[in-house]
Amino acid sequence: MVYLNTPNRDFEDLRKKLVLKEITEEEFKQKIFLRERHNARKEENHHILSTLQTLAIERFRDLAQTCREILSRRDLCGEGKDEAYGVVVEKFLNEMTKIRHFINNAFKEELPPLGTPHPSIILSTWRAWGK
Repeated sequence: MVYLNTPNRDFEDLRKKLVLKEITEEEFKQKIFLRERHNARKEENHHILSTLQTLAIERFRDLAQTCREILSRRDLCGEGKDEAYGVVVEKFLNEMTKIRHFINNAFKEELPPLGTPHPSIILSTWRAWGK
């Protein structure tokens, strides 16, 4: 079975257990509370990761457009283009680092109140890929 990271809004299984007296009304309420809290964590994770996706796509588009502009410039040649690319890539990496910090702060601020004691973080090791 494929596990989907989507909120579970179906409480039919719990209603059935309550009606069949497999769980008490207090257990029913507690299980609904826990499921809703779990749903809220999933939704918040999704929102944070969607923000990361949007920001990263925008930065990649800007990087590609700037590289195309450098490539089309006839006044730059040889090392001049290499230096221009280096500046553009360094700017891109700095922006992505700022985005990573922003996203990690969002994880740290938004998830603990929803019951996630140790939220995920995006590690900085990706920065070493190009070096």
